[in-house]
Amino acid sequence: MAEKVRSESTESIEALARRQHEAWNARDFDAIVELTHPDATLTLAGSGEVLRGKEGARRYAQMWAEGFPDGKITEATYIAQGNTVCSEFIGRGTQTGPLNGPAGTIPPTGKSITLPYCEVMEFKGDKLIALRAYTDMAGLLTQLGVMPALAKART
Repeated sequence: MAEKVRSESTESIEALARRQHEAWNARDFDAIVELTHPDATLTLAGSGEVLRGKEGARRYAQMWAEGFPDGKITEATYIAQGNTVCSEFIGRGTQTGPLNGPAGTIPPTGKSITLPYCEVMEFKGDKLIALRAYTDMAGLLTQLGVMPALAKART
């Protein structure tokens, strides 16, 4: 079996993606802004909402942190090629704050979630230039109890 060969540049962009997630886990929004290119686009695949630039990155990170103050990115896997990193991880937390999204605000439910998540990140140099976030929104809403028809079907 051939051994997988990794280049320094692949390890470097993988490290940048890890730093983004570590900064979020630490609630270091200034670090997230610093790691983001001024022309970045962050696309939320479920809604099609596009956030732009450094402040869009801050808003995206804060949206999840406000809704899930104890939230953590766990069990992350990173796959890097060229200037792109795909990360698959689990988001865990309890919704004790408002969750503001494109469809409105979900008031705190006090419910804990375990949410599979995927992000595709592209880098320009050492800055995030594009992010596409794929989230199981139906699973999120069901776990929070705000999508009762699915919640009943799962029990």
